[in-house]
Amino acid sequence: MKGARDQEGAAAAARQLDSHERALEYCTFCPKLCRHSCPVAVGTSRETLIPQAKMQILQALRVGDLPWRQSYVEVLYGCAGCTRCREYCDHENDVASALFEGRAVARQRGVGHPALEELPDRWRAQNAKLAQTLRDDDRLAFATSGELGYLPAPQLIERGLAGAMSDVMSRADVVLPIVADPPSFDAAYALWAGGFVDSARLAGEELLRRLRGFRAVVCDDAHAVSALSVWLPEHGISHNLEVLHSSELLARHVEQLPVKRRRARAFYHDACGIGRGLRCYEPPRAVVARCVDELGELYHSRELSDCCAAAGLVPLTFPEATTRASAHIADEVALYQGDVLVSASPRCAAALRASAPSTVEVLDLVELARWACQAS
Repeated sequence: MKGARDQEGAAAAARQLDSHERALEYCTFCPKLCRHSCPVAVGTSRETLIPQAKMQILQALRVGDLPWRQSYVEVLYGCAGCTRCREYCDHENDVASALFEGRAVARQRGVGHPALEELPDRWRAQNAKLAQTLRDDDRLAFATSGELGYLPAPQLIERGLAGAMSDVMSRADVVLPIVADPPSFDAAYALWAGGFVDSARLAGEELLRRLRGFRAVVCDDAHAVSALSVWLPEHGISHNLEVLHSSELLARHVEQLPVKRRRARAFYHDACGIGRGLRCYEPPRAVVARCVDELGELYHSRELSDCCAAAGLVPLTFPEATTRASAHIADEVALYQGDVLVSASPRCAAALRASAPSTVEVLDLVELARWACQAS
């Protein structure tokens, strides 16, 4: 009886992953040309975490050659969703989407990653705490409707910078209130990345109901932009809301920013969700260039930018990979004798800040812009 149930479960898993069949088969027989591209594999020095190996294991799980056990499933959570491997793939295989789908199957079969237990409850509690932090700050302006609404990134809220973006935009005569009591600050990206698809869909629907009074929403978190503009519509939740990353809004008004002081030089890191995810390369650079005398580029930038492994829940499942990948990027700035590293992703900036040498200051893009517009 148990064997029959196992076979039935394996067949169901195979059907759920059918849309990734081509990528899984191509990756399984690949000569591993993208092995160097994965920050988790490099950060942990584990061959089983290179993109090809993760996809080969997922394919074996899919067709029933391997049982859905935690010891095999663990590698599915060693992906930051950075899509850097796709840039080196002749077939442009979407490894991240396949692995995230695999996480959903693993969770349904009761073998999800132990670090993600009760993630929906923890996620809701964190969002409630962030919302309360905003309500306690009487300097902030809120709205339930209007032309623009703003979802500040959790990392900015925690650093007391929730009002920085609105402050900068006001200097360009743009009103940008924070969305009042939003139920989510990452558009349920964490739930989706963890394989909690139904919870993510429900949370996304709830957030969209809260946003229906706005024409457009501005997010600091690139994954929130992707979740709202791509993932939710792909899962049957359509809307007419324009979704912008904060760097895009800043760039539209960059010439109106009353810059009063500049940094001598700063290096810009292309966060994966903003660069490869949104193909947004020029807007953040335009903002940094407005605030510095010299804009430096890292050795790997734009489409091939190194990943700091701060997304995809990797800081929970493989924290050592996040630490090492982030340190690698920050150390490169020090190697170039630079002292300022700028990221347009607060999620990435937090990871880089935690791993950077004392000689390198890591700034959020909006943090740099606000500093530049203030009198010294």
